[in-house]
Amino acid sequence: MNKNYFFSKKLRLLNYVDINKVYKNHFFFRIKAFQMIILSRLSYLEYPRLCINISKKYIKLSCDRNRIKRLVRESFRKLQYDLIKMDYIILFTSNISNISNIILNRNLGNLWNYYVFPNY
Repeated sequence: MNKNYFFSKKLRLLNYVDINKVYKNHFFFRIKAFQMIILSRLSYLEYPRLCINISKKYIKLSCDRNRIKRLVRESFRKLQYDLIKMDYIILFTSNISNISNIILNRNLGNLWNYYVFPNY
C-alpha cells in the first residue's frame, strides 16, 4: 500500500460541531503532560483528525504560536497511519514559547505514544 504523508484538509478538525463533540465527549481520552492536553474522541471516519488550540493568553507572539502549530502538525503528519482513528484536540496550558523545537518534538512524541497502534 502506497501511503502519502500529506496533512490534507480531511485530516483537520474544522467543523464547530465536530470540535464541540470532542470537548463534550472526551471521557477517558484525556492526557495531560508537558504543559499540553490532548482531548480525543473515537471517530466514525477511517482516519484521525487534528485541531490545535493555542491561546494568545499563554503565547503572546504569533510567530511562536505558528512555530508550535507547525511542529504539532508535523508530528501528527508523520504518525497519521499509526494513530488510533480518533478526533484529537491539542491544548496548551501555559507559556511554552521558550521551549526549543527538539524538546517540544520529544514531548509531543511521548504524548502521541498513548494513541499509537503497535504495528506487528
